[in-house]
Amino acid sequence: MSVAKVGKRGTLVLPASIRKKYKINEGDELLIDISDSGVIYLVPRPHDYVKALKEAGNGLWMNENPVSYIRKEREKWE
Repeated sequence: MSVAKVGKRGTLVLPASIRKKYKINEGDELLIDISDSGVIYLVPRPHDYVKALKEAGNGLWMNENPVSYIRKEREKWE
């Protein structure tokens, strides 16, 4: 596990190993999210959201036909 340090005015210093591994450079932006349990997530902001999300759902419907699944769910509504 790496340690980041908070400096003056809230600046966050990321360890070099993390910056190199995730190709984070000076001036890059990070997205920050905090879970309900208090876990803080830092994610490099994509330069191109479409490219970053292109295969986000890849393999999601491997075991079931999505159209059949939705039809089954809609039948439960009645």
